[in-house]
Amino acid sequence: RLEAAKQPLRIDDLPLNKLIADMRETFDFLCRQKGLVLHWELPHSPIEIRSDSTRVKEVISNLLQNAVKYTDQGSITLRVTPFAKSDSVEIEVEDTGMGIAEHQLPNIFDPFMQAHKTSSENSRGGIGLGLSIVKKHIEQIKGTISVKSELGRGSTFKIVLPCTFDKPLSRGIWPF
Repeated sequence: RLEAAKQPLRIDDLPLNKLIADMRETFDFLCRQKGLVLHWELPHSPIEIRSDSTRVKEVISNLLQNAVKYTDQGSITLRVTPFAKSDSVEIEVEDTGMGIAEHQLPNIFDPFMQAHKTSSENSRGGIGLGLSIVKKHIEQIKGTISVKSELGRGSTFKIVLPCTFDKPLSRGIWPF
């Protein structure tokens, strides 16, 4: 359905702080179970965006799940930064986990791509669809996603979403 664009968007006003707060208890618990520290860096003032709440929640949840899955020690940080000048918001999920090899980064959002194969001793499970679904969702809600990573040092996934769904991100062009 995702490939065929058969999932209609439901665009509404979305209180981003509340959406993230609703996930907080779950991810705090998962991190405590693994002995990880989870930092929530959110602005004090509420952030309202106009987008599809289901897609935004799935994207953030998937990135946090991956961070927990691939981090055995250290910390995970969810950082939200609004940019009034560009009418956008940046959401970063940063971890101190396994990281991704540089040669794998260009393909990390491809379907069935797994940086850490399930046949290895360090199997983490999964079939490699999570990040490709994340990218499709981000594109549907007119945002962008990028990744910085270093093997053995962790990864940072950065999402930029328009605050108003009807407006393109910078320079009047859509990010696809």
